[in-house]
Amino acid sequence: MKVLKTIFKGSISITAVVLGIKLQHDRLSTNHILTAKETPKYTLEHVQLVFRHGARTPVCTYDLPGVEPAVWDPEKFLGDLPHTNVDYTLKLVSTGEEVLLESIDPSSWSKRRLKGGMQTGKLTKNGQQMAFDVGQHLQKEYIQERKFISSIYSPNEIRVRTSSFQRTVGTVKSMLAGLYGKDQIREPIEMWTVRSQEEYLYPNFYQCPNLNRHFKVAKKDFINFRPDIREITIDINKKLGLVEKEQMIDVFHLLDIMHTREAHGFKALPDNLTKEDRQKIETAASKLFSFIIQGDNDRNILRLSVGALVEDLCQNIEEKVKNPKKVHKMEFVSAHDTTLQGLLMVTNQWKDEWPYYVSLFKIELYKDEASEYYVRLEFNGQTIFLDQSQHEEMVPIRTFLEKMEKFRVKDYKLECSKEEGK
Repeated sequence: MKVLKTIFKGSISITAVVLGIKLQHDRLSTNHILTAKETPKYTLEHVQLVFRHGARTPVCTYDLPGVEPAVWDPEKFLGDLPHTNVDYTLKLVSTGEEVLLESIDPSSWSKRRLKGGMQTGKLTKNGQQMAFDVGQHLQKEYIQERKFISSIYSPNEIRVRTSSFQRTVGTVKSMLAGLYGKDQIREPIEMWTVRSQEEYLYPNFYQCPNLNRHFKVAKKDFINFRPDIREITIDINKKLGLVEKEQMIDVFHLLDIMHTREAHGFKALPDNLTKEDRQKIETAASKLFSFIIQGDNDRNILRLSVGALVEDLCQNIEEKVKNPKKVHKMEFVSAHDTTLQGLLMVTNQWKDEWPYYVSLFKIELYKDEASEYYVRLEFNGQTIFLDQSQHEEMVPIRTFLEKMEKFRVKDYKLECSKEEGK
């Protein structure tokens, strides 16, 4: 895993974009310029960006043995950076009603406090900076070089969909501040969301009955299906000095602790855990989650996990083709690691590597001189090829939609509640 070094400026730890995303965006911009020169017949028509939020506080309160405890000081980590402090409005997709983030953010109700006083799962200044950096690379690509959108924010060009968490709202706000620059956002950013009980941007185990039913079974079955993961969990905890069952930390939380500490300048793991141990934690967590949201290659579970979002993304493409002037040029979807995991699975890209903060999935729509449409997919700067038969970056729109059809969920509530076999 490539992690760029953390740069410290005063009391604020500002983390550069991780996993090589910065370098990938640099390379991507160059590739796009070459593509435009080499294939002038293609015109970019529409862009959809789905991304994970920036760095946040841990979602658990476990102390990691063998390293100095992390102190999550609100003065150091919480609050807007000057260059990401822009106004926004949050509206419900269903009614258009404007709501306050605090009234619908599930994480705001948490009573769990970390050492230092911060709540769990909160976007930090470090996470804002990550998103801002990605926004600046998008500015270089889509405003400066490709001149795809104007240099001043307009809700007529940009549509924002976000889950109702402070970490996702703050991430897209920071990304757009990087895309335009604070002074070029002259009206509040318009964001659209749904209440947590209706959300489908992540596998909503607690609100989708069929998904929850599978989740309970999967947790019991996984140990039998992949006993090696259990052995890895026991081995890592033993090295941490946690041998009693009630003391052990599962691989999900181990990975979360490791990533959150690392992104904020704290030592990620104790010295007796090696790079190989680190890789084992990530791989085990990734394999476990893969089993949870698709079972033993169960397409129906994967559809319930990500299918409603796939429907949105495909529908946006279809609408752009039908009504090119009525559809936004760019769609920003501020979501979660589990969102990206699902998209990588439906596009045959899942490689048991956990998506890091601000990882970015792109869907670009192009039109050629004959008015035929094509789709280009990308994840963290790397072109996605849907299968081995694909040799060109551009996929005919019909091919793309045909491959996505089996994953599309048009009525999420119905599919979540209907009895199996009906």
